Amino acid sequence: MKKLRMLIFLVISLIGCSIMFCPSVFAKINLKGSLERLDSIAGTQKKSEIDEKLIKAIGIIDEMEEGKKWEEVRRLVNMDNFKYSKYFDELLYIYLAHLANGKKLNELEGLWWKMGAMQNSIHIFPAMLIRLFAQTNQESMKYRTELERIVEYIEMVPQQTAIHGPMIEGSFLFGYTVREDYSIGPLPKMHTMRTYMESPTPLEGFSNDTQYVGILEASQKIFGVHPARTVKLAELYEKGGENKKAAETYYSLAKYYWDKKEYETGGKYIKKSLKNNPNYSEAKALDKDIALALVLKTEGKPVSPKEEISSRDDSYLIPPGKRLTKEDLRGKSKGMLRLMRNEIFARYGRPFASEDLHQYFTKKSWYKVNPDYSDELLNEVDRKNILIIKEVEEGK
Repeated sequence: MKKLRMLIFLVISLIGCSIMFCPSVFAKINLKGSLERLDSIAGTQKKSEIDEKLIKAIGIIDEMEEGKKWEEVRRLVNMDNFKYSKYFDELLYIYLAHLANGKKLNELEGLWWKMGAMQNSIHIFPAMLIRLFAQTNQESMKYRTELERIVEYIEMVPQQTAIHGPMIEGSFLFGYTVREDYSIGPLPKMHTMRTYMESPTPLEGFSNDTQYVGILEASQKIFGVHPARTVKLAELYEKGGENKKAAETYYSLAKYYWDKKEYETGGKYIKKSLKNNPNYSEAKALDKDIALALVLKTEGKPVSPKEEISSRDDSYLIPPGKRLTKEDLRGKSKGMLRLMRNEIFARYGRPFASEDLHQYFTKKSWYKVNPDYSDELLNEVDRKNILIIKEVEEGK
């Protein structure tokens, strides 16, 4: 009898803790109050006729039982006329959180195109993080796709872009959920993308997994070393006083450039690795290898771009995703700058009329002519890189 009482007490305690740490799982969501409060931080315009109609519909839906309520929300989200309401972003955001908590991955995937209506919304970034949170299998292609979308978005938008976190609640013991009800309690804290990218620890509203450090860690684990992103990760570790992690990350960069036989660059990062951890044995060994390679490096006249690359048919002159600066281009010949500029087009399969460019890129294993090529395929980073290369070519 005593054991039974203890068992009952344990079950009740677990339920109580679950309610305490994951309230959104058990609470009845006040949709109307949530939409109006979330809209207040967006600072949007006064209510229009379509806004009034949507809010009235939501008020009716709030009185329904939970299962029926979310069926009606799904119907509203898929009605095209409501996407012009100022409350649509908030409604879609809350619905995405609800689907993520229920791990309804197929329906989440189907709503990706709907998120286009949120592209200028303060809720678009946390919505993308919510989609990633829902993907529990980090080995899946869907997780990889969501992660790459987030990383590209971070790199693409202006750093003054206003964002907030997805407000994930719960604990390791009882599990985590995304907050759905904003009718009561604190509203999301607003930040800028710059603040998010410069913080080594989670900002208010973000978790370890959704903070920039966590996103970069996941990206490196899945996609490997990406020079620009890996440098940012190492710098954030340094800023946060995590010297061991910084040393390991700088070492991975040094090893990356060692494998590419770019010993000067590799040497720069191995020094940073040892600065963070002077006793790091792998870094000390690689430091010696790089020093020897630099001593034995053949001296002589600089080779032409064509000669330099001919033995590296899988290589890139510009690492994919890297944002160039004029410092990166210093000392490059006009011939090399021309190749770098056209490599950006070549990645998308642009056909070349110039015989030398045609011959050069057809030697690359990654180059495939795209009969439907258009400059519209280029992303924002590509366009900025082309402009800065052009400026250096023209001596500006």
